[in-house]
Order: sequence, then C-alpha cells, then structure tokens
Amino acid sequence: MVQLGELVLWLGLALSPAFVPILLLNLRDRRESVLLGAVWEQLSSPDLRGRIAVRVRYALLRRASFVALDMRDCSQEEIWAALTRLSQNLPPHVRVTVDAAVGRQVPVRVALEGTGRHQVAHASRLLATAG
Repeated sequence: MVQLGELVLWLGLALSPAFVPILLLNLRDRRESVLLGAVWEQLSSPDLRGRIAVRVRYALLRRASFVALDMRDCSQEEIWAALTRLSQNLPPHVRVTVDAAVGRQVPVRVALEGTGRHQVAHASRLLATAG
C-alpha cells in the first residue's frame, strides 16, 4: 500500500506542471462563457438579433476582460440603449468597445473603460460630435 501511495505522489508531482496551464485556461474559458452570457442577456431583444456581433476575451492571469460589439447595422438609439444596459449590468473591470457607423457612412469606435452612467454619457457626447 505504501508503494502505491508513493507512485501516486510521484505521478502527481511529475504531471502537475502540465495541469496548471490547463486549469488556468479552463478557468479563463469558463469566465469568458459567463461574461458572454451576461452580454447576450442584456442584448437579447428580438429586434437586435442578427445585427450584432459579439467577441469576448478574458485575461488569463488577471481580472481584465474585453467585450467588442459590432453594431454597424444598428441605429444610434439602439447603440445607446445597449451601452446603457451593459454599463449598468456588467462588472466594472470589463472594457467595452463598439464599432458603429454614424449615419450609416462614417465608421466610429466607442470604448468604455469600466462601467457606469458617466462613461455612457461621455461616449454619447463623443459620437454626437463625430456625426
């Protein structure tokens, strides 16, 4: 019985360096999945289906996360409604960028660092001056 215990101990020590990165990647993928679910929960209105592309990235060793929305086919009102919902319901460490088009012609990228109403109001002023 002691030999079996030693074998398990040595096997665990030999394989542990390979499992740590796998466990970290698994944790990151789970966090990305939860964040993607939270984003889709806020953008689940039927009139937006098929008009928004979402990309989510979560850092491997820190809490920083990134959400990119492609809303070029959406109106300005739909963009602000989506940004308002996201800013109120996502964690503060999430960085959100939105690719949009002012008047369907001029491409614009809006980035929100953190969440909150102040960031949405600032982004709204930026887009209004761009158009």
